[in-house]
Amino acid sequence: MDLSLVFVLVIFGVILVLATKIQLGSALLIGTVLVGIFFRMSPAVFVHSILRALVDPRTLNLLASIFLILILNETLKTSGQMEVLVQSSIKLLHDVRLTTFFLPTLVGMLPLPGGAYFSAPMVDSILKKTDISPEKKIFANYWFRHTGEYINPIYPGIVATATLTGINFRTIVKSNIWLTIVAIIVGSIIVFGRGGKNFSSSTSSLDRGNLNEIKLFLKGTFPIVAIFVMVIFFGIDIVLSLIIGVCFLLLRCRLSGKEMAGVLKKSASLQMLCMILGIVFFQHVLSDCGAVEKITTYLQSSGIGLLPVIAFVPFLSGLVTGLTVAFVGLSLPLLLPLLSEITPWNIMFIFACGFAGVLLSPVHLCLVLTCEYFKVKIFHMYKYLIPATLTVTATGLIGYFISLK
Repeated sequence: MDLSLVFVLVIFGVILVLATKIQLGSALLIGTVLVGIFFRMSPAVFVHSILRALVDPRTLNLLASIFLILILNETLKTSGQMEVLVQSSIKLLHDVRLTTFFLPTLVGMLPLPGGAYFSAPMVDSILKKTDISPEKKIFANYWFRHTGEYINPIYPGIVATATLTGINFRTIVKSNIWLTIVAIIVGSIIVFGRGGKNFSSSTSSLDRGNLNEIKLFLKGTFPIVAIFVMVIFFGIDIVLSLIIGVCFLLLRCRLSGKEMAGVLKKSASLQMLCMILGIVFFQHVLSDCGAVEKITTYLQSSGIGLLPVIAFVPFLSGLVTGLTVAFVGLSLPLLLPLLSEITPWNIMFIFACGFAGVLLSPVHLCLVLTCEYFKVKIFHMYKYLIPATLTVTATGLIGYFISLK
């Protein structure tokens, strides 16, 4: 009996356990070394695999994308543009439901760690005069913040997915956008569909925005929207699109030398670098050691079936880590070689399963902080989160069956 699958599952479990104690990047690097040891790679072959991963154009593209995303994020925070965006949107919108959806979505356009805590007070204020329960307020704030992560080119997870699969980002968006649409619909039904009162615009305390507020809003969102348009509608390379967006924002914000130095210092994240390198090293070594081919052969002859594997592995890694880029980096290197054909539809299912784990994770920072703000136990949130994530995952499953035709 070939033990390749057992070895990989053991290594996978070690990485997940280590990720609860140390940084994920460090856990992945340890896992990479374990792959080399378990599969008896010679030191020369192991080093060659690592060096090949380092000079791979996809690795350089991924590192550049993540660095630019972090610069964009830090510039918006340092310049105060994020706060301006939020305040102008409050003055522009005057419908409770629309504003409740829009503000967390706006904050969620950028990968702010624990960003749901930033929009929580706003959602609380907007829904103050309604009969919405604290649990539903948490769900609205948390869920709507993450509905765009399936397609948002500013998020490392989806960027890494496009890079690792070799599928054009725009092609992935065309399939994944159904996950976003269904997430918005199911979230709206859960929050506003039953027993809701006082949702009309007359009960909202928000004022209509004037022309100045519209200008502020458009100026603030322009770099983000421009990146979306360049990547999705014009097919411009994401790195180039990010460079253009970042340059525009920096020219407009005119940060001082000290502020710019602070932005660059925070963006040059050693933790993120370690995580990305851990992902690509793990992928290359796992591929070069020959384990994937042996596992593929075993699964094809065992009758276990591919569907349970590609559903469970990303879900578990997302659940344990609470990070999108983590489930992408952990599961895709193992799953991609098992697919007879890599299509945007089966990747859609893998992403839906992995992100379901992320959304349900008790270590997801956004969920923990939002529950802390509203003083509600995380356990009480699963009555809304479970049916919502199941619905979105079922949408991904439909995509998977489409890929089989």
